[in-house]
This record gives sequence, C-alpha cells and structure tokens, in this order.
Amino acid sequence: MNLNLSGRFGLFELIVVVTLIGVLWAAGARYYGLVMDDARRTGFEAQARAFTSVVAMIHWSWAAGGTNMQPATQSRDAMVLIDQQPLYVNRYGWPTHASENLSLQPVRAEGCRQVWDTIMQNPGNTRVKAEHTSPDGIINVSVVDARRCRYEILSPGGIHSWFDYDVISGRIDVVSGR
Repeated sequence: MNLNLSGRFGLFELIVVVTLIGVLWAAGARYYGLVMDDARRTGFEAQARAFTSVVAMIHWSWAAGGTNMQPATQSRDAMVLIDQQPLYVNRYGWPTHASENLSLQPVRAEGCRQVWDTIMQNPGNTRVKAEHTSPDGIINVSVVDARRCRYEILSPGGIHSWFDYDVISGRIDVVSGR
C-alpha cells in the first residue's frame, strides 16, 4: 500500500485548522483584555499612591513654611513651588489649583485637574468630566460634595476605578473594581 499525501489536504482538515485557530485567537483575545484591564487598574492605583505622597509633601512644606512657600495675600491663596511650578494651597495647606485666577474660590474641577497635571511627573491625558464618559482610559476629573477632587478612569474592559482627594483633610480614598 503506497500513500502519497504530498500537498493534499481535504476540506475537513482545512475546517478543523481554521476552527482551531479561531478558538485559540478568541481565548487569547479574552485573556489579553483581562490582563490589560488589570494592568490599567494597577497602574491607576500606583498613580494614586504617588499622588498621595506628593500631596503630603506639599502639605508639610506649607506647614513648615519652607523656602519654596509664599504666604497667602488678600488676592490669592498661599503658593508652594513644585519644580518651579506654582501650586496654590487652601487655608488648610492642601493643594487646590495651579492658576492664580482660581484663588480664593470654591474647589473646581479645573483646579483639581491642574493639581493632577502639576503634581504628576507624566500626567497622561486628563479632562474635566463630562456628563457621559466613554470607556477610553482617559482620567476624568470632577468635584464631589464641594470639597473632594475625584480622579476616575473607565477602561475599555469596564473596570471603573477612582480616588477621592479631600482638600480639607488631605484624605485620599481609592476605589477599584468592576
């Protein structure tokens, strides 16, 4: 019995191979999506920890009255210089904005965004939160209860993570999950 199979595959073999490749691709895509969501969540939590450290450093610089601090005047809040960039702090010593025109005003989302952009070494994309937010991985900034800056991210995989920064007490609460 002499079998010659060189170059011959039937339709059945082709269907099996294509189906197998499709199943492997689907499993890989699902795994990749889960890994990417976990990486985004973990990265955002790391950013929250870095933000916490720098905010505490700014507060203690204000409290100690260091050389990089300028006291408040009647027309503006106290100011602390971070890498030669001004960051204005409220009467409790917590940063609230980076532009002088927001001084002596209630907390605003734009001021919270400025704090993030000034504090973080590589802030990435941020925006003041709109009514409807798309899951695009951009950090959305808003104000909650007129005293907390909320930094949140909604990843394409549906993971919604945020942290709140209380500008009165300096407390930062991190929430992560689906």
